[in-house]
Amino acid sequence: MVRVVIGLNSLRVHRHETRLNIGLKKKRREENIEKGKEMLERELKRNHFNPSNVLKADWMSEIIKRISVKDLDELYAAIGYGGIMINQVLPKVREKHKELQRQLQAEQKQQQSIEEQTVHVDKKKPRHNKGNQGVIVKGMDGILVRFANVVVLYPATK
Repeated sequence: MVRVVIGLNSLRVHRHETRLNIGLKKKRREENIEKGKEMLERELKRNHFNPSNVLKADWMSEIIKRISVKDLDELYAAIGYGGIMINQVLPKVREKHKELQRQLQAEQKQQQSIEEQTVHVDKKKPRHNKGNQGVIVKGMDGILVRFANVVVLYPATK
């Protein structure tokens, strides 16, 4: 298509070109979706991501919002016809992946600290009196008993 640069005719030709381009994009939408999905999967594999995990709708929902497209198919179509470059998508995927890794690590640390706390409580041994010294009260454990050091026994007088 040749663009005419003279006056109002230029505007008419430009509108016509735009309408044709939109029509071609709609006709080739299915092809563009397939092509975009292939391109994104290939690039994800190349960057050591598992495409089956990354390309889930719930995982990609935040990325889709940030790129300002309606849904995952719209993203694939835009990548397929060149409206969105993969270079725009991959940094967001990496960022989301790092965020999820941080969350998993925080959950694991929290779980480990809870396990350590329960282990420390279980490891505490109850206090036992050494030898035959002390007073044992039935049904009561851990009672603090203090004896006076100055006890003198006198023989009983009659």
